[in-house]
Amino acid sequence: MSKNKEVRTAVNLERGLALLSGLIRVGKPVNFAEAVQLSDAGKALTMTLLQTLVQCGYVVESDGRYTMSGPAILPLNNPSVHQLVAAAKDPMKMTSQETGQTTSMAILFGDLARVVWG
Repeated sequence: MSKNKEVRTAVNLERGLALLSGLIRVGKPVNFAEAVQLSDAGKALTMTLLQTLVQCGYVVESDGRYTMSGPAILPLNNPSVHQLVAAAKDPMKMTSQETGQTTSMAILFGDLARVVWG
């Protein structure tokens, strides 16, 4: 691709990423009005972005305040989580096969947990 060629981007994705980056930069829970400023989007789109990020586990909402500390960010922030999950998969699978039961592992992150199913 030529350096002079304009790259087409997903504007809403850019705004969602701007919101996540802003939450990281601020480092504390923000209210909805502050989230609108961080996303550089309108109120309706910011609400959709927040609801999506909460549903996907990237953002946590508590008492009308939002922070980036959901369980889905564990692998993003901590590469050792990938190693832990990889190391646990085979033993979890063997345990499941031997017992006939589903196995799971919870990785604690403050008061949140990322659950991995075997």
